[in-house]
Amino acid sequence: MVYDHAEQKYRVWSSYRPHISRFKKDERARLTGEGEDWASFEIPASQYDIRNAFKRKVTMSDEQREAAAERLRKARAA
Repeated sequence: MVYDHAEQKYRVWSSYRPHISRFKKDERARLTGEGEDWASFEIPASQYDIRNAFKRKVTMSDEQREAAAERLRKARAA
């Protein structure tokens, strides 16, 4: 992944099938090239946050999960 500051775009090239599938499904990504086992994309910087592009794994204990559920219930009731 390369960020082009002048054009305010990310350019992505990958030969990893899960990445290619993920970008093809995302309407923010524009396919710019494709081969038998690779693909390249452009993504406007305003529509893509590199920090949140990948799923984050969170491991919570039962107590933490219950506390979070209680906070959410209170926030929804407010």
